[in-house]
Parts: sequence; structure tokens; C-alpha cells
Amino acid sequence: MFILKAPDNTDLLDKYREACIEERYNILEEKVIEKELPSGIEYTHQEVRALDIGWYFTVKELKSLMKKVYDLEIMQINPGVINDGYWKTISYKGGNDLGVLNYTTLLESESGEKYFISGTWNKEDRIDERRFDRLYRNLGNIIQEKDNN
Repeated sequence: MFILKAPDNTDLLDKYREACIEERYNILEEKVIEKELPSGIEYTHQEVRALDIGWYFTVKELKSLMKKVYDLEIMQINPGVINDGYWKTISYKGGNDLGVLNYTTLLESESGEKYFISGTWNKEDRIDERRFDRLYRNLGNIIQEKDNN
């Protein structure tokens, strides 16, 4: 995905978009694999592009995946933006790209009650991550309040 979206690979991106499924696999196996991953710096100054290229999951799919991996230690390294002073465990996975931001969290209270939160913001220009953080954190606070009652 990063290679296809890289500004230097617009020809490859165009070929990929025009290709059928079988041709897309060939492009990935033969062309994309031989290219170097772009540096992150290339993405910090560019405009949002290629929103059609990425990983797409429904909230239902994210919940199903999180239920399978929430208890892995690696899922609890970064709690994201939720207040981690209250919860027994916070399992978190976030992801972003220019114009896309997702946070997915499974919270477990001391009583063993589990709560699932997932938020995604898609926008055709840059996203205000601090605003999204506040909204998501507030949702976590509301769930914490509910769990306390």
C-alpha cells in the first residue's frame, strides 16, 4: 500500500487501479515487491491521495479481530488515548494515513466486563487528530462512568 501510494510511483498506481484482480496480484508480486518502501517523510508533506488503496474493515470485522487478539501482550503496550488509570486492561490498535484515522479499543474493567470502541474518520484533506483524540477519549470516559454505575 505504501509503495503504491508513494508520489514517485504514480504510474504503478495507475496500472494497479486499471487492472483486474488477477493482474493486481501480478503487479503486487512482480512490481511492488521489487521497490523500496518509501520513507515516512514523503508522506508528511503530500496531499491526501489514493484513498481507494488501503485496508478496509467494517466495525463488525474490527470487533471480531479484536476479540481474537485483545489478550495478547502486544495489544496492551500502547493504550491509545483512553484513560488507562481505571481499566484492568486496554487493548488498542490505531491506524492512520493521510485523510484516514482509526482507533479500535477493547476495554476490560476490574469486574471482567468488556467494552468495545471503534472510531474512524475519513476526510479528503488533513484530519484534526487532537479533536478526534478528545472525542474518542470522551467516549471512553462515558463508558467508564457507565461501568462505575
